[in-house]
Amino acid sequence: MKKITAVILCAVMTICCALPAFAADKTVIWDGSGEFSVAYNGGAYLGEIANKLASYVGRLTGTTPTPVEGSVADAGVNLCLDRSGMKYGSYKMKLEGRAVTITASDVRGAANGMYDFLHDYCGCSWYTQDVSVIPQIAEISVPAGLNRTYTPYFEYADTDWVSPRYEEFAVANGLNGTYSSISATYGGKVRYIGGFCHTLSTLYVPTGTYFSEHPEYFSYRTDEGKRISERNQLCLSNPDVLAITTAQALDIVRNNATHDGAINILSLTQDDNYGYCQCDKCQAIVDKYGGQQSGIMLWFVNQVADAIAAEGYDDIVVDTFAYQYTRQAPTGIKPRPNVCVRLCSIECCFAHALDDPTCSNN
Repeated sequence: MKKITAVILCAVMTICCALPAFAADKTVIWDGSGEFSVAYNGGAYLGEIANKLASYVGRLTGTTPTPVEGSVADAGVNLCLDRSGMKYGSYKMKLEGRAVTITASDVRGAANGMYDFLHDYCGCSWYTQDVSVIPQIAEISVPAGLNRTYTPYFEYADTDWVSPRYEEFAVANGLNGTYSSISATYGGKVRYIGGFCHTLSTLYVPTGTYFSEHPEYFSYRTDEGKRISERNQLCLSNPDVLAITTAQALDIVRNNATHDGAINILSLTQDDNYGYCQCDKCQAIVDKYGGQQSGIMLWFVNQVADAIAAEGYDDIVVDTFAYQYTRQAPTGIKPRPNVCVRLCSIECCFAHALDDPTCSNN
């Protein structure tokens, strides 16, 4: 017990001794007197973000600044855009005198920088659409010599089906997925174009359109001894299926993609059953690449992705599943740079970690 007490006392003394050093290692950009300024340079959307920042500053300090376009804040925050060399959603945050300058790659980068400033240096947090913490503070300070760069770890970030639908919560927490409701004011979101899942033989080469005249486009099942339409699965080795899918995918891209900096995701994904094709030609590709059925799926999807890349679309990601019979990894083949494999762990228990040995499901 004495040893534990000694450790605790040592920790407390260490923290107390560290406080003066921390205090000396910060720069106060607003001390409760004078004006905290917000300036921006980068168009109307950046002006909206500046207004949002000013509103929060008012709640934090009791005084709401009026954002100024074009000029530079002496003590406060400057927001500006510089698209060169930074990815979507990125920013640089630098202390210059008593002003923090947030230089963003785009509107979403400016929003990310603003919310990170409020969270990291003003104590704000957003937990749900209804629950947030916006404290009243006597000063705003940042680390002395602040100079940081942020690039989102993930191009696509989502949590669940409900929370991201609330714009403030989504943007404040770095979410931008297909279920989020993020307007152009905050840089929009990553979009699935042409369907979110189960698109092969429903959106691409749809069964109702092609099966009656071309049953060879669809799954052959050895247990039934024939091609079937009921399970909405394609014969991936059929060259016509690849050609039609590629043409339909390019048509969706041309008519639906938005080129605002965020990626567009095109779903080429199997239907929700085990009725994959067992014809000899499909089986030969399965035997070559293995992975149960993931090898042939990736072989097929890669070719569509190559055609999209050849058209010059560098903001299109082709998405396919690792799900049910395509979850086992193949050999001798890997995704193209513009292909994303979406791990679908729907059978797992989400109350435990995926590698939790005490959970039988996982």
